[in-house]
Amino acid sequence: MVWRKVYLALSFVIFCSVVLAQGEYPAFEVSYSYGGILRHSKELPEIRKNRVQGFTVTAARFHTSKQKWEQCFCYPLIGAGVAVYDFGDPLVLGNSINPFLFVAPKIFPGGRLHIIPRGGAGLSYVSKVYDANSNPENTFFSSHLSFFLQLDISVRYQITKQLNWQGGVSYNHVSNGGVKQPNKGMNFITANAGLNYYLATPEIPLYTVDTLTGNNVKWRYAAMTFFSLKVAKPEEGYSRKNGAVFGCIVKMGYSVPRFSLLTAGIEYVADMYLQEQLMRAGEEVDFQRIALLLGHTATFGKLSFITDLGVYVYSPSKAPDPVYQHYALTYRFGRHLFAGVGLKAHRHVAELMLINSGVCF
Repeated sequence: MVWRKVYLALSFVIFCSVVLAQGEYPAFEVSYSYGGILRHSKELPEIRKNRVQGFTVTAARFHTSKQKWEQCFCYPLIGAGVAVYDFGDPLVLGNSINPFLFVAPKIFPGGRLHIIPRGGAGLSYVSKVYDANSNPENTFFSSHLSFFLQLDISVRYQITKQLNWQGGVSYNHVSNGGVKQPNKGMNFITANAGLNYYLATPEIPLYTVDTLTGNNVKWRYAAMTFFSLKVAKPEEGYSRKNGAVFGCIVKMGYSVPRFSLLTAGIEYVADMYLQEQLMRAGEEVDFQRIALLLGHTATFGKLSFITDLGVYVYSPSKAPDPVYQHYALTYRFGRHLFAGVGLKAHRHVAELMLINSGVCF
């Protein structure tokens, strides 16, 4: 059963590598991971002895065209991968299979040694979930299908012109975003080691920014809507109920350089799940919230990775934490429209997985 899902995930990687094949140099990577789970809540089971082990396979295209370089002042690796992890407790936590898309910019192309950051997002299938009778200790996951986010930084050493050794550290997050409870989500850190191989020797031209500075647009603007869903559990006198969470964000950004934006904005949230909880508790409190945002957006071609730090300025119903984070991966359609997925978290605790869409100028 597990190997069937691994096969489907690898098929996803091969399919995406074909879809993303509008680049110069195809590259493949395989790596082994070893690490541990972060216990970010007292309600989680004791996990000090648990060790995470796994492997990751990726397929990507290394882009060296001037068009791609002008979009980010770097040489991006854009591709897909599948990560398989064993959480060290087959009866309670099981394992997960995680197909994902990623972007990894190669900023300084010269020499044999490189530092390469990578951001990825995708889906996760977890084999063991919470069950009040058979698996009450697993409050990490309550649904087999969840979301997967990864931030990775690696050191890559060139063995030959096509073969590289790679070692690094990854921060990984698996959560259903609060669609089903309980859902504490899992954060785990792994050390990784593996090999990266190019099917053809990359020829990397050197470009300059002198001819581009006059065309740079320093100020940019965006408006975005988002949607999510949380489920209120059945209780005495109340049935199970879906609660929509939706809102909008308006922000402005300053380019430093063009592919990197420092942003500020304002967010409005209407939380129908919170409204249901307040009604059940007999509290007549406003379920709407407003927050101020500061953040950063990194753009690589049509893909963008967004990080925001939010502070509530209007929250009549006390939030789990006065500050929170947004992480989002979006894809631009044409010049102005974009859509994607995101995560809202209060420190290490995931609250929502989001579907985003918007317009940028």
